[in-house]
Amino acid sequence: RSSDVPPEASVRLVIDASVARAAGGENALHPTSKSCREFLSQVEETRHRVVFSARISAEWNKHQSRFARLWRLSMFQRGRVVLVYPKVRDDLNARIKEVASDAQCAAIMVKDIHLIEASLETDRVVTSLDDGVRHHFASCAAQIVEIAEVVWVNPDIIEENKTAGENDDGIG
Repeated sequence: RSSDVPPEASVRLVIDASVARAAGGENALHPTSKSCREFLSQVEETRHRVVFSARISAEWNKHQSRFARLWRLSMFQRGRVVLVYPKVRDDLNARIKEVASDAQCAAIMVKDIHLIEASLETDRVVTSLDDGVRHHFASCAAQIVEIAEVVWVNPDIIEENKTAGENDDGIG
């Protein structure tokens, strides 16, 4: 129960719209829909909080499932939403473009840099189904310390979905 968890155990999670889109209702049968629903439910049952920036909110508004919309409303009602206004990290964009293996890889990372920026303003945890962009970020982590500090959680990977925010394996 959330009342049994000390407040310091709370983690502020950046949750990508890919999770919101995939989260199915109680009758969903697809394994990814179920794992995303279970992940969001697990976050709701703990003291963890969800992080929204303007860009993350816009993506959720466009892609969220009915279950995710109701979950998000519940999180707002419980006061468990953290609104952030991350600074635009032009320096990070430039370094990504320098170390990326090619222009296409850099473009993929820059498209999702808002997730990294929001996580750097909070507890450095990103939850996403997009293992492609995760792989690209991981390929730069050795050269860009801010990216190396981010823990990446995929709720569709059972080992990572134990308890939201408790995976300390880093971005890779």
